Amino acid sequence: MVTIKDVRDSNATFKAIATPGMVAVFGATSGIGMGTLKAFVKYANAPKAYIIGRSESAAGRLVNDLRLSNPSATLCFLEGESSLIREVDRLCDEVKSKEEEVDFVFLSAGCLSFDELSEGIEIPQSLPGAFEELAKSSPRISFIHKYPGFVDTGAVGRLMSSTTEFYAILATFLD
Repeated sequence: MVTIKDVRDSNATFKAIATPGMVAVFGATSGIGMGTLKAFVKYANAPKAYIIGRSESAAGRLVNDLRLSNPSATLCFLEGESSLIREVDRLCDEVKSKEEEVDFVFLSAGCLSFDELSEGIEIPQSLPGAFEELAKSSPRISFIHKYPGFVDTGAVGRLMSSTTEFYAILATFLD
């Protein structure tokens, strides 16, 4: 396994090799996405980052922290629900209207719901198919879809609190 020191050393070299003005799109107001966004903004050379989130007011502190970590960064918040396909289409159209090229797209919507979205799609089933289609249509681009196991995020916290309540109620009936 790679050590955290190796990761930090590698991140520190990014500014020297990164083209100024790199454009990245992040679903990143918490969890892994937020951590990756913070590293990108801190180590990139005058980057431009589109930050997708459900609430601009909730992302305010994050945007302020990012500006402090790299004053030459351009940060653009886009309000939207990245778990809905029609919203992803709208957000993509918005970015495409402003940019000729995007260097990175990092989306890590943290959800552990097996409920159908309003579009009739279950989130866990939609991602592998989406990445498979993207890989077929753009063979020169690398797409990575990795399940890291449970990560302590808001989504896991919500799931665990409701699961704990369920078992507490169940235990009452079993006693």
